[in-house]
Amino acid sequence: MLHLAYLLAAMLVAVHYIPQIQRCWRFPAATLTAHSLSTWSVWTLCSAVSCTYGLFVLHNLVFLIVVSADFVGRLTMVILIVRAHVVARRHAAGHARAVSKPQVVTRAV
Repeated sequence: MLHLAYLLAAMLVAVHYIPQIQRCWRFPAATLTAHSLSTWSVWTLCSAVSCTYGLFVLHNLVFLIVVSADFVGRLTMVILIVRAHVVARRHAAGHARAVSKPQVVTRAV
C-alpha cells in the first residue's frame, strides 16, 4: 500500500510541474525574474544524484520512478530558465542594434 502511495505522490509531483513549465514557456521575462538558474541547477544536480543512487545502490524501481519524475521536471525548468536568458539576450541585442543604427532621412524633392 505504501508503494502505491509513493508512486501516486510521484505522479502528483510530475503533474504539478506542468503549469509551471507552461508559464515559463509563455513568459520568459517573468521566468528570469521569478527563477534562479543557480538554485534550480543545484536542485537538479541533487535530483540526478538521487536517481544515480536509486539505480546503482538501492536497485529500487519505485524509488527510481519517483526521483526520475522529479528530475525530469527540474531539468525542464533549468532548460526553460536558460532559454529565458537566451531570449532576453537576443531581445537586448536587437534593441541595441535598433537604437545604434544611424537613421537616414530622405526628403522628397
